[in-house]
Amino acid sequence: MNMLRININILNNLKRLPLLAIGVIFLFPSLANAQDLGGFFFESFDSDIGVKEDGSFVVEEKINGTFLEERHGLFRNIPIEYETNNGFTQTIQVKIANVMLDGAPVPYEVYRDRPYQVIKIGDPQETIIGPFEYT
Repeated sequence: MNMLRININILNNLKRLPLLAIGVIFLFPSLANAQDLGGFFFESFDSDIGVKEDGSFVVEEKINGTFLEERHGLFRNIPIEYETNNGFTQTIQVKIANVMLDGAPVPYEVYRDRPYQVIKIGDPQETIIGPFEYT
């Protein structure tokens, strides 16, 4: 089972759960827009979110799809900046534990592109085509 493991610490405050839910909701339009690029499509996106006693979250994501042409991998944009009710910007911290492709570790890079943390997934020296499962 492949899972993209993300440890999100939101200042040890469970009241931030709605922010994460909003972030996940906004993720789906970006996935749909990626399909318009051609060359690949997504079949499913599953997310398992666990809340720890300290208020942090552990999120496991599974993305299944098919590359119709040779690709190095995917970009995964995670929203990390949110505007609070009082007009301030709240930034959450995201730690990537591992990234897998079809059950095996795959190279990845992490960088920030405000207001997102971007995970560039895939080996720059290899391309893949056909079905995939990123975790």
